[in-house]
Amino acid sequence: MDLDAVIEGLAGVVAAAIPGLTAYDYAAEAIVEPAFLPGDVTVEFDRTFGRGMDAITIKPIVLVGRSDDRAAQKKLNDYLSGSGLTSLKQVIEASPTLGGACHDLRVVRVTGRRLYTFGDTQFTGAELEIFVVGSGS
Repeated sequence: MDLDAVIEGLAGVVAAAIPGLTAYDYAAEAIVEPAFLPGDVTVEFDRTFGRGMDAITIKPIVLVGRSDDRAAQKKLNDYLSGSGLTSLKQVIEASPTLGGACHDLRVVRVTGRRLYTFGDTQFTGAELEIFVVGSGS
């Protein structure tokens, strides 16, 4: 499984499905909010013998501006919801193979709903956890 293809696939799915949410497929130094960025990645090799399957856990971050704290939290909650037009879970799981980049995926949880700082700017945000499985070869 190609990690770049998985991360690019996630960003592509999010960008196509949620207008106005800037989806990055790289760790950006400066962002345009609201933003979806790849975060921590854990790769677990050889989930089955003979390089049959690998598993990747990706923890992308979703960030919204703080010009109005209440409105920012409402927008963030919409992205973190389990369903709806702007639900990241619903949007991502609607494309379980990310165009062939993996065999399957699942949005497992949301954590870390807090303030994040990029440069001198603070954003309201949270971290998703996405479990991805695919070919090990």
